[in-house]
Amino acid sequence: MADHVHTHDDGGGGPLAGLFEVFTPRRQCMNYEADVIWTHLVSDLLIALAYFSIPVALVVFVRRRKDLAFNWMFLLFALFIILCGMTHAFGVWALWQPLYRLDGLVKAATALASVGTAGLLWRLLPQALALPSPEHLRLINRRLEEEVAERKRAEEGLRRAHDEMERRVEEQTRELRVSEASFRQMADAMPQIAWTALPDGYTDYYNRRWYEFTGSPPGRGGDESWLPILHPDDVERSRAAWQEAVRSGTPYEIEYRFRDSRTGAYRWHLGRALPMVDDGGQVVRWFGTSTDIDDQKRTEEALREQDRRKDEFLAMLSHELRNPLAAIRLAVDALDQPGGEGDGAWAREVVERQVALLAHLLDDLLDVSRITRGLVRVRKQLIDAGPVIDQAVEALRPLIEDRKHRLVRPAPRGPLWLEADPVRLEQVLVNLLTNAAKYTPSGGEITLDAERAGDQVVVRVRDTGMGIPPEVLPRIFDLFVQADRTLDRSEGGLGIGLTLVRKLVELHGGSVSASSAGPGRGSEFVVRLPAAEGLPAAPSPPGARSADRPAGRVLIVEDNRDLARGLARHLRLLGREVEVAHDGPGGIEAAHAFRPDVILLDIGLPLLDGFEVARALRREGFRETRIIAITGYGQDEDRQRAKEAGMDHHLTKPVDLETIAELIA
Repeated sequence: MADHVHTHDDGGGGPLAGLFEVFTPRRQCMNYEADVIWTHLVSDLLIALAYFSIPVALVVFVRRRKDLAFNWMFLLFALFIILCGMTHAFGVWALWQPLYRLDGLVKAATALASVGTAGLLWRLLPQALALPSPEHLRLINRRLEEEVAERKRAEEGLRRAHDEMERRVEEQTRELRVSEASFRQMADAMPQIAWTALPDGYTDYYNRRWYEFTGSPPGRGGDESWLPILHPDDVERSRAAWQEAVRSGTPYEIEYRFRDSRTGAYRWHLGRALPMVDDGGQVVRWFGTSTDIDDQKRTEEALREQDRRKDEFLAMLSHELRNPLAAIRLAVDALDQPGGEGDGAWAREVVERQVALLAHLLDDLLDVSRITRGLVRVRKQLIDAGPVIDQAVEALRPLIEDRKHRLVRPAPRGPLWLEADPVRLEQVLVNLLTNAAKYTPSGGEITLDAERAGDQVVVRVRDTGMGIPPEVLPRIFDLFVQADRTLDRSEGGLGIGLTLVRKLVELHGGSVSASSAGPGRGSEFVVRLPAAEGLPAAPSPPGARSADRPAGRVLIVEDNRDLARGLARHLRLLGREVEVAHDGPGGIEAAHAFRPDVILLDIGLPLLDGFEVARALRREGFRETRIIAITGYGQDEDRQRAKEAGMDHHLTKPVDLETIAELIA
């Protein structure tokens, strides 16, 4: 077949002609020149290589741009390119192996792929035309760049604003820390319990006072922090009030009892809380305090109790005054009745007894008033308590015998030396014995015992009487307290005797206590006084004026005309010559005219009081005249002022006529 290769005679094959001498002309329908064959081979080979590289780029593009809606078109185009490349590859291969059928099939496939691709491209043409142009893309890009720049500027502004905000937040945080530290320091310095709560009512802070009072562990908040120490009776109402305040946003105020961990006792507190609101009126915080008002509550209760006892005392006083006044009125009415002259002795006895009772009531009232105000001064001296006890027993013997009591008094065990005021000590014993006699049923037993016990003198008064209820015993020495509250009030009294006892004993540096096994089982009062050593000094004889001779002339200076007339009548019956004046200047004038041996002088006189009258008379030569004060002012300072004014004796109204008779005898 080599003889079929045909070359031109002019030698136009050139130097490459020999390379193609081996090619068979099976696929040639005409004679090929060698350099033409070479041109076809190189061109087809380069085209095939180019076609085969394009799909690789398309596949890489599709794999990286999966977001495109028509990636399949690129893959189809890649197939088309591959088929085109194969046609050119078969063109090279056919130079040696002219496989025309296979080459035709490849070209047919390429033709189909070309037609399909062209059809699809036409379908995609509207979408492709809708794609932005490069100029449009550049415009969009510029806009994007402007937006990016604007965003960067905005981000920079935001960054600066954020930095400024962070700076302000940090500054405010520091200020808040300083403010919170100042608040906590101030709260810890408060004597009250202070606390704060969140808007929902959860307590999240307590000051130091809370932990000192409650002993609660730090860090505990909410209901579990305060409910355990609240009095069980106050839990429900306190919780309900707090929940209502939180719900309504209104101030919270309530009284409740907290348990003091140091003593275990419950103490009353006043709880208050105010809501702190923002500009919109929403509660952002609660600030509260708990103030200890236990002492105030006890004081209020004591004042209420004192007021109640005062009312009871006024009722008792009315009763105690009406009884003797009623008896006196009855005695006077009996004397006014026809044929009542024979009742004179009985009426006089009734009046004397009831007047003495009224005087005793007034003396007790004045004594308790003076002692309560600290106006009583005891005049202590070294005494043996034995004789004072004897005097007290003698003073109460008529009452004891009238009640048919048996008085038991163990034999003295030697002298009982005391630094005491004998008058006040006797008053203490008389009150205790009177109390025992009054509250012991007829035929009872009263025991009075005194002994030296260490550095104390102990006096005990026991009785088999009605006893003292347990609820009254702790208050038995309080003012106006009595165990007997029945309407009959058969024993009388104002409930001040035991108060006098305690006050007078305390003025002597001692103490008094009461005990009882209960109602109907008697009672015992024990007085303890500091004991003294040594013998008492001999008492100095009372001073006496040279005018202790019997007084025949008596001047009465009294502004109460009924009292002055009654005294004058009584003294005239005693054989005395009497003159009467009703004011201070009149008394001085009458003294100069009458030259009396004795002057009965009232203190509260009009125009010039009794103290001035006495001083004037002493200055004007009445040095030997006995001046006796008769007054309603019976306090110790009144007696002292009377003595300093030159008066010889001081009698408190209502006066005892027998005492006056003795003083002027």
